Amino acid sequence: MEIKSLKVLIIGCGQLGFSIVNNADPDVFKLYGFSRSLRKSPASIEMHQVDILKTDAIDVIKLINPEIIIYAVSADTQSIESYQDHYVVGLKKNL
Repeated sequence: MEIKSLKVLIIGCGQLGFSIVNNADPDVFKLYGFSRSLRKSPASIEMHQVDILKTDAIDVIKLINPEIIIYAVSADTQSIESYQDHYVVGLKKNL
């Protein structure tokens, strides 16, 4: 009997996101990642250059159709506006 891997989308593949990737069992989880800029990533994750604040992000989320979403974004700057955009607006707009 074959066990189906769970599709996991990690939104925000910085230090925290890649820590999750490095500790996830690839036999159990099929990993997808969103990052505003593509950078070197582990082979165990399929990366997508997506800005969660842009309107096309929801289309990519629907295409992947994940069972689990981990929201691990970070704000651009230490400002009320940046925190509001990344921790409130990004979630409301797409999830």
